Amino acid sequence: MKYIKIYSFLFFLVFSLAQAQEETITDKNKPFSVGLHYTGNFRNDNIISDSYNGIAGLDARYTIISGEFLNFQTGFSIDYLKGRDFKQKSSIEYNSAWFFNPNVGVEFNIKNSGFKPFFNLGYNLINYSYTIYGSDFTLFDPSDPSFTGMKQNKSNENKSSISLQPGARFYFKNKIYLETSYRFLPIENNVNIHLFNLGLGVNF
Repeated sequence: MKYIKIYSFLFFLVFSLAQAQEETITDKNKPFSVGLHYTGNFRNDNIISDSYNGIAGLDARYTIISGEFLNFQTGFSIDYLKGRDFKQKSSIEYNSAWFFNPNVGVEFNIKNSGFKPFFNLGYNLINYSYTIYGSDFTLFDPSDPSFTGMKQNKSNENKSSISLQPGARFYFKNKIYLETSYRFLPIENNVNIHLFNLGLGVNF
């Protein structure tokens, strides 16, 4: 039920912005944007923050309303995180994590400037995997040569939350841009994820 309400809200917001397009649009060109970025994952005393390193992400964006002061956009981003180095005497190996983030946002136009702050509101789906090593009630170190043949239990987990993402883009000739942003994911009580993005993109 929670997922249905959130998706309904995002759909309604995008639909409402699209309906207002005819009255407010000042630029008939509604460009697509695609960017590639580095994903930083700050440690924050929870399984996802402490067990996975941010690697890279890809984002796509479409401007549905282009105004003199504001641009309204809808987008989607994917981020890949890799498990941190496996520790000696640990029974769990963290493999990978994927973040899927549909979002809507507003970009602020600053006159005679290539600098454009923005804010995105989205819904983040997280899928992460890990492997537990052991045999019956005894746990073993996979780095031990005698470990061969021990039982492995591979698991996938899913989490989700809203995402809040303030940031800024620096445009060069209105086509290539540098983007930096911070993304906050309040997953559940005392489980928050903090991501930092830095990348390049192109409008077309």
